Amino acid sequence: MGRARDKQLCSLFEKNRAKIEHRAARLKRFSDLCRGDTTHFVITHGDAGGNVIENRDRYFIVDWDNAVLAPPERDAYFGMGWDWMLPAWSDALRENGINYTLRPERLAYYCYDSFFFDLNADLDASTQADTVEEYIDGWIAESFKYADEIEID
Repeated sequence: MGRARDKQLCSLFEKNRAKIEHRAARLKRFSDLCRGDTTHFVITHGDAGGNVIENRDRYFIVDWDNAVLAPPERDAYFGMGWDWMLPAWSDALRENGINYTLRPERLAYYCYDSFFFDLNADLDASTQADTVEEYIDGWIAESFKYADEIEID
């Protein structure tokens, strides 16, 4: 099974070479832009989008195993694919006394970084190349539509 999976993965990566190279180049550029800027760091979850429990009118974020100090964009990037999500994040920050505007370059950095982090996790955990292929154009593709529009100086 290992050899067949390896061949499938090589074929999959070759088929998606341009897309993956584009994302890697963008990650490098946004990483260069954001490196060294430690302003406005807060405690971030790292996967808040999938770990919210709603109880009537209250929301609770659970599963804090990837919490680190980082800018709010680390948790907000996953909402770039929905028109309403980033304004909702900005409103929530303001309503909680955090005077901060989400920065496009940080959103893009976390979007591209998350893609490669999760792709690596899929490669480690999956025994099927199909699972990896679903990830390449899965839920994060909507966020890339936003991230790919952010200009790099």
